[in-house]
Amino acid sequence: MVRAAVAWLLFVTLACAVDESERGRRHADTSGADLATVELVGIEATADGAPGDDAAPGDTVVRPDAPGPDDALDATDPGPQPEPDAADVAGPDGPDTTVSPDAEPQPEITEPEPQPEVVDTTPDTTPDTTPDTTPDTTPDTTLPSQTAFQVQTGEASVACGTDAAVTIGPARLEGLVIASPRFVASTALDGYYAADAGSLGPYHGILVVVPSALATDFVVGDVVTVEGDYKEYYCMTEVYASSAVQTGVAWEPAPIQLSGWQVAATGPGSEPYEGSLVRIQGGTVTLVDAYGEIVIDDTWRIANEFDLAYLNDGGAKAVGDLVDSVTGVVEYSWGKYLVNPRFDSDLIISKP
Repeated sequence: MVRAAVAWLLFVTLACAVDESERGRRHADTSGADLATVELVGIEATADGAPGDDAAPGDTVVRPDAPGPDDALDATDPGPQPEPDAADVAGPDGPDTTVSPDAEPQPEITEPEPQPEVVDTTPDTTPDTTPDTTPDTTPDTTLPSQTAFQVQTGEASVACGTDAAVTIGPARLEGLVIASPRFVASTALDGYYAADAGSLGPYHGILVVVPSALATDFVVGDVVTVEGDYKEYYCMTEVYASSAVQTGVAWEPAPIQLSGWQVAATGPGSEPYEGSLVRIQGGTVTLVDAYGEIVIDDTWRIANEFDLAYLNDGGAKAVGDLVDSVTGVVEYSWGKYLVNPRFDSDLIISKP
């Protein structure tokens, strides 16, 4: 019994040592092994793994749960391993993106080419109903419109007594109807007589002069807007236009029917008809002066602003000729009022 007890104690001691060794190799592959062979000196194991009483030195003790001689552990085979987590294979800066040589080739990723910016050119037709409350501080430079009547009845025109050319101020006249063809007012100016639309009374006519460089070519009946300076040119009222634009057409202004004394060369009653289209009937030529003007009944005068054949030098004019009718525009020049026929048809004169 003593021998058996000593053998059992020695077996337990060795078994503990083997168990510690096995714990250090916990990842070794032990599948398929169910026995371990331990060489003991002078100990024989029983069927349940304990040393028997008749165990002798050199006998082999077999543990049921130890690997057998044919199941030697392979230190190079780690055996089945658990699947690693993504965090276990990630480096300190994120997942390992190194491509294995055996990996399948991946398609090359190319950056998309920049596309041109698409600009919406569709006009916005939505009406803006937001009221504009911003005050308009832009000065209005448009001149107020006047009529020939307003200009002719002004103090500067009615009471003119200055024997000089005087600029009264800026003026803008709209809706004037051209009453005469263009004529040469000076070497650099063209002239037209015009009237307020629909007028038949005094003070409704006016002379308009424009720079020849504007190349205007208005005809009787054209409706125009003129803008420039209002002047008293030796008391002849005129608009010196820097701009003259046709805006329409109208009927030719009708002449004002007068007697000769109403347009007397030096009569005080002639001023209201300055610049107007008038018609006078009856009279006799009493004088042909050196300037080509003719005097009728020693009272009123006919001039040749529009270069008519009868009134030209060498024309048929003569003292004693009978005036049936004269239609023309009234001019004030060199201290006298003059009637200027516009066309040959305006002058109806017969021989005695």
